[in-house]
Order: sequence, then C-alpha cells, then structure tokens
Amino acid sequence: MFVMTPHYHHTLGKLKSIMRGSESKSINQELNRFFAKHASLNILDIGSGDMSNAYSLSESFSHDKQISIDAVDIYFPDSPFTFRKNVHIERIVGDFNNVELKPLYDLIYCRQSLYYLGDVHAALSKMRGLLKDDGLICIVIWDKSCVLRQLCMCLEETNPASSLTGEVVEHISSDLCFSVSKDLFVSEINFDTQYDTEDNLLSLAKLVSRRGEKTKFVTDKFRELVRNSQPGRRANAILYLKKTSFENKAY
Repeated sequence: MFVMTPHYHHTLGKLKSIMRGSESKSINQELNRFFAKHASLNILDIGSGDMSNAYSLSESFSHDKQISIDAVDIYFPDSPFTFRKNVHIERIVGDFNNVELKPLYDLIYCRQSLYYLGDVHAALSKMRGLLKDDGLICIVIWDKSCVLRQLCMCLEETNPASSLTGEVVEHISSDLCFSVSKDLFVSEINFDTQYDTEDNLLSLAKLVSRRGEKTKFVTDKFRELVRNSQPGRRANAILYLKKTSFENKAY
C-alpha cells in the first residue's frame, strides 16, 4: 500500500482522459432503480479521491432525496465539485481497514479502489458489517481481459492488482454469503504520444501497478503493449452485492 500524491492523481487524470466511454451512466441508472423508494440515503464511498465518483452519484439521484456521503481515502486532492445543499459530505482521511465508521449504510461504493485495501476478504467482510440488511455494495474492478490488467501483469507476476479481477471478487463475495450480480462494461482505450518517453511510461506503470514509487522500471513487454494497444480493450466488471438474508424484490 502506498500514499497517493498529487503526481499520482495527475497521472490518473491523464489516463482517464484517454479512455473512451464510461460505465458511470449504467451504474447510476441501476442504483436509481434499486433506491427509487428511498427518501434518504447513507452512502459510503471508498477511495473517493477528487470526489468525482461521489459527485456523479449524488447528481444521479432525485434532487429531493436527502443524501449523506462518508468519503474515505488516505489522500484527498483538490476537488472541483460543488455539492447541492441537501447532500452532506464528510471526508474521512485514513485507511479503510483502520478507520472507525458509523454503520449502517444503504450503499457502499468501491470503484477501482479494492486493489488498495490489502486483504480483500477482510475488506469485504468489513463492508458487510457496515451494510444495512436491505443495502447494496457496488464494486467496479478490472475484468480479466482488461488491457490495463495485462499491462500490470507485464510488470510483476505477483502484483495483487493483476490477480484481483471481477471473477476473484465474485468468488470471495459468495463465500461471505453475498448474492452477487455482475455486469461487464467494455470500451476502448488509446495510448497516445504522451507515453513515448520513458518517464511517462514509468508514470503509467506506477499507476496501473497500484504500487506507486515501489515501481522502479518498465519492462520491454510493458513498453511494447502500450505502443501497440491502438486501441486496447478496457473491460470493467461491475459487481452488485446484497446480503443473502435480504429478500430480492423486483426494482
């Protein structure tokens, strides 16, 4: 695990800018259906970063819905987002595994942040304890076919980010007595000329490896894959987890 820095978030922003398509609209529509009858929502956003995920979520729900969001991250960069008056935001600086949180939540949102939480079984178990009986956990993570995961595998065979896929999380979630439904979102990603230099390739390597400064070099295979991925296949698994004790009603 490493401390996120302004440079890391700047690199992340550049990577997002060259991705085509987003799964946000699909996720927000699904969550709106699930929580349509809720007058208010308590949300836990894990790995909030610049608050873009929290903002997108809050704007997707009806504006007369009272929303409270606990945002957890070990580092919060400056955020350009202004939330409406009936959305209460609390930023909690710290490692999700160690911070004290107030149960219970209607929605726990973990988008591309599970890689950073260490023991996945323990993290999912903690999420389960924080979730209301009729609540929902939404996790977005690489599918095994994602080009970003393939890049990560070029750097280290044992990197936890490359081994943690939607299929793995689905299996662990089932062991923890969740019912799991899964969507797959596929889009294109183009690596442009900004990754022609070794410094920029190393910045990208630090990002996809989820290991920051611990990543010291790029491999020939990594370099070749970046330069030949025009475009590459970006594939994210979207997992919706519910406690199996909750009777699944149509929504």
